[in-house]
Amino acid sequence: MIVICVLLVTVATGVVQSIALFRLTRENTGQQQRIEQLMLNQQATLASFFDTDSSIVEVPTRDNANASAANKSPDSGPHSRAAKRAQSKLH
Repeated sequence: MIVICVLLVTVATGVVQSIALFRLTRENTGQQQRIEQLMLNQQATLASFFDTDSSIVEVPTRDNANASAANKSPDSGPHSRAAKRAQSKLH
């Protein structure tokens, strides 16, 4: 008789744990979906923000960077003390 009671308590405990696990899984799935939706909204907001500002600010491209590097005069090197020291150590 004691063995049957222990077996029933064990089965009941397993059922309760399974129910709790399913509930937690459902709550976590809902929370994950809410976070995902929030991140998508933030991404869309940032994309629209940068789309509106991209007409004002020139975005550097590889061609622009190469052209600006070619247009620099050779004597327009670093002007700070630390940059001059670093350049003199390289020579």
